[in-house]
Amino acid sequence: MKLKTKLFELRNGKYVNLSELAQAMGVSVSQLYRVMNGERPINGKFIIGAKRAFSWYTLDELFYVAPQEVVQHRISLQEAVKLRTGGLSYAEIGRRLGVTRERARQIAKGKRPEDIARFLKEGEIE
Repeated sequence: MKLKTKLFELRNGKYVNLSELAQAMGVSVSQLYRVMNGERPINGKFIIGAKRAFSWYTLDELFYVAPQEVVQHRISLQEAVKLRTGGLSYAEIGRRLGVTRERARQIAKGKRPEDIARFLKEGEIE
């Protein structure tokens, strides 16, 4: 589950821009922007700031819980090896694919140890 907010829809001209809203909430504009674009999770400081800036709304009106989106990444062994030989680290490959650094290393090396095979999603390696 992921906590999401409706405050960007609820500002209704009260705060003309993100800078004004950020100042009223006591957070940085970059944090506000990243939460708005889903690039950063909502933390306690954000919740407190939202309640401060929108005191007339309840927390239930400002926030809601959404099911977490399942993103499946399909990558072939050849693609992983190509990224690795292109100079990317396993950590960077993992970030791009949404898997751990260790899993990216296993894919690039073509390894599927028996102890982790049961955790792999079918079709991850073509």
